[in-house]
Amino acid sequence: MQGCATNNFTTMSMEERHDVSQEVTQKEPASAGQAELTIEASVKTMKQQVLLWSKTTHGTLEYTLLINIDGQITRIRGNLTEEKTKSEGPWNPEAGEGIRYFFKIRARQQNL
Repeated sequence: MQGCATNNFTTMSMEERHDVSQEVTQKEPASAGQAELTIEASVKTMKQQVLLWSKTTHGTLEYTLLINIDGQITRIRGNLTEEKTKSEGPWNPEAGEGIRYFFKIRARQQNL
C-alpha cells in the first residue's frame, strides 16, 4: 500500500538536472555571480528495526536527507547520536528513545 508521501518521494527523487549547484567544502566566500545556500536540519527517528515485511533505514547510517533544488537531487548523510527525551506534555513526537540526525550542507550556484 502506498500513500501520498511515497508518491511525492518518488516524484522528488527523479533528477532532471545536474547544473544547478554544487556542494562547497572550502571556507572561502562566494565570489561575484555566485549564490551560496547552507541547509541544516535536525531529525529524530526511531531506532533501527527489522520488521517482518521490510527493513527500514531508520537509526542507521543509510538514512539520508533528500533535497531537490530546481530538479537537481542531493542526498545528505547526517551525523547521528542516540537520544532519550522525556515527554513534557500530553503529546510529544520527540519524546522517548530514538536516533537524532544532524544534516548540514553548503551549496553554491554559479552564473546568476
